[in-house]
Amino acid sequence: SWSALNKSELLDLVKYIKSKDINYIIDPTCGNGFHSLLFQIYSSLEIRSNDKEKIPCSWVEAREKDGRDYIKGLNDKENEEGALILSGKYNDDMDLELLDLFKGNMVLHYRNDEISLPELNLDFEMKKRIIIEMPTMKREYIEIYIRKY
Repeated sequence: SWSALNKSELLDLVKYIKSKDINYIIDPTCGNGFHSLLFQIYSSLEIRSNDKEKIPCSWVEAREKDGRDYIKGLNDKENEEGALILSGKYNDDMDLELLDLFKGNMVLHYRNDEISLPELNLDFEMKKRIIIEMPTMKREYIEIYIRKY
């Protein structure tokens, strides 16, 4: 089978995340959990997967809760040592609300050419970007942002 993100890019991503003292991947809108699964297999990071509803045939076990409530329930350690995944899966408003609620220092923004979240640049600075060329001739991006202060 074909995957957009190759193993070497994923391992490079994990190495960078760990270099910033991140110990948790927080995925409040994980969908079928495929990204969570990749981090579970290829990192020693603790994965916190959640989605608003149970997804049939999910790749990982996930809590079932509204993403905003899930972020509100994070403890101090999970916030301080966590990286939040924002995927634009539902809509930009949801991502903005999750971003506003998250108190941690790192955000992993998964996006394509149609999805952008310029508000990320207000409190965060992009430090790393992986560009994935899709077979549809479009691009997808995984961007790592670090809080500015």
